[in-house]
Amino acid sequence: MKLFLRNILIIFILILNSALQGCASELSVEHRAEVITPQETSGKAQAAEYTDASKNSGAVAKPDKAVPEQKLMPPAKIAEKNINNAMKNRPTFHSAEQVRIYHNSLYQLMIAEMAGFQGDYSTAAKHYYEVAKTSENPKIAARATRLSLYAKLPQLALDAAKLWYRLAPDNKGARQALIATLLQHGETDAAAEQIQAMLAASNIATDSADAQETDSQESTKAATDISQDEQIETLILLLKQGGNQKAAIEVMDKLVLAQPENAALLYLYARLLIGSEEGDKATSVLESLLNLQPNHPEAVLLYVELLHQQHSQPKALRFLRNLLQNYPDHNDWRMMYARMLVSAEEYDLAAQQFERLLQENPGDYDTLYALSLIYLQNKNFKQARLYLNEILKNAELEEQRDTARYFLGQADEQEEKFSLAIQAYKGIDHSSQYYFSANVRVVLLYIDQKKYNPALEHLKSLNSNDAEESLTLLKLEAEIYTQQERHDAVLKVYQRGLDADPENVDLLYMHAMTAELLNELELSERGFRKILALEPENIDALNALGYTLADRTNRYQEAYELIYKAYEQKPDAFYILDSMGWVLYHLGEHKKALGYLRKALQLKDDPEIAAHLAEVLWVLGEEVEARHILKKAFAKFPDDKRLQKVIQKYLGAL
Repeated sequence: MKLFLRNILIIFILILNSALQGCASELSVEHRAEVITPQETSGKAQAAEYTDASKNSGAVAKPDKAVPEQKLMPPAKIAEKNINNAMKNRPTFHSAEQVRIYHNSLYQLMIAEMAGFQGDYSTAAKHYYEVAKTSENPKIAARATRLSLYAKLPQLALDAAKLWYRLAPDNKGARQALIATLLQHGETDAAAEQIQAMLAASNIATDSADAQETDSQESTKAATDISQDEQIETLILLLKQGGNQKAAIEVMDKLVLAQPENAALLYLYARLLIGSEEGDKATSVLESLLNLQPNHPEAVLLYVELLHQQHSQPKALRFLRNLLQNYPDHNDWRMMYARMLVSAEEYDLAAQQFERLLQENPGDYDTLYALSLIYLQNKNFKQARLYLNEILKNAELEEQRDTARYFLGQADEQEEKFSLAIQAYKGIDHSSQYYFSANVRVVLLYIDQKKYNPALEHLKSLNSNDAEESLTLLKLEAEIYTQQERHDAVLKVYQRGLDADPENVDLLYMHAMTAELLNELELSERGFRKILALEPENIDALNALGYTLADRTNRYQEAYELIYKAYEQKPDAFYILDSMGWVLYHLGEHKKALGYLRKALQLKDDPEIAAHLAEVLWVLGEEVEARHILKKAFAKFPDDKRLQKVIQKYLGAL
């Protein structure tokens, strides 16, 4: 312990020597570009504090180069080495006042270090600041600034940042810290001055917007542009995270007012306004910029994105169309324009743009893919196949070829070429994102063709570890049996699913509905009740249980209460209106029932609703209308068993 304390004391002395004498071995100030860097401080607490300070201050942080790993030395050797270093670098005093200052600074540093170790960053920051004022050492001023920001001591942070900048005016980190703290305090004039200087350092402040560069000029400025881009991003972070958005916008107002034709400033201003959710003002600023420099690449992209967010798609399309008339070779903008046309469902115009892009870049996968989807959407299957087959033939990646196979299957399916569709779907590799969807389509195509055995056989070859996909496979199996009216098998499928997931509401609902078809009313009711125990306001369960009780039992009042709870939540749902009418009919409220059933049939032309309405009309003596409704429904739904039953009951035969 004594050795540890002795080493700590020696470290303090070395730090102070560096502070007072300006040792040549110190890291050069002009190479310290960032505001927040943890490596400058000792101990675990300080190693974390400066990283976190960036979150509080909005300053931009980049880690220093990693400290080279050193070989471990025995403690005694370390102590001896530190003592020798301390002796070599001990300060020379020429007056008693210097001795007093030295001892006082050493004391302040010791307090700061110990406070930092204990997590008392406020105390540490205050003492570092006092030492920095005395020693005028920029590194200690930087440390005081960072700790002040982290500890949320705004006035101390501002004072320390001003000191740091005064001691190291060429240090990027010092200027950034000063800008952040000035913004926090609303000192907009001073902040604007510093931002202007920061921009000038990267030649941004003199970047006239009306200076249109040629391609060769742009290439020669590439390195400078990268630096400018970095400065722009740094400033955006500083302005956004400075803690005072109003002050940041006021600063930019001043800068733009002074240089209204500065492209970089206008772009920076627009970015800040968007971050402050002032989209309309940002739109106006970008329009000013684009009037001065129409081909500003970042501004074009930002402007189009902003218009899209503002749901001004027609305006964005007009802008891009006019832009491409002046800059026809800018393929990135043409691609953006084409995609926006697709989004606007202007498929023919979009196809024209993609065709032009394909001429510029034959065989490009993205363009071929987009064109194939457009032609599929327009049901131009011949043209869609042309591009999909080109992808299939020339694509570099197997996933791209699988994508082509999937959409070829879609084209075949829409043209009712089911065998070709199945062949295309089955050719998709197991690793493809379309594999599961394609094979589900295979099963459904077999079902549509009433090929139930192949459907079941193919389904059995599929499996998935994904819960949602597994549920889809289970529902497909149930659908195969449902189409065959094998409801007992359907019930077993759903029960198998519930054995694995007993509280799955979808499975509980389908199991209960199937049980009702099998006249297993007690089992059906238990299923619906379990759903309502899990989700008391479940509309479908309330309605289904209520309808079952109204249709299959004499528990009409209980049925009405359940259905009414569903109706309160969804009063315009046709199936709930039908249930309301049907339960009111059983309760003897025939005229009330009639209103619900008429509205239900208006919303949905359904054979069961028609049968219910006709039955109520018949009971009310409206036999002519009842007969008309039944005949009309039978013409559309001749195979509906419920409708057939009502016709047989009241009409005998049609």
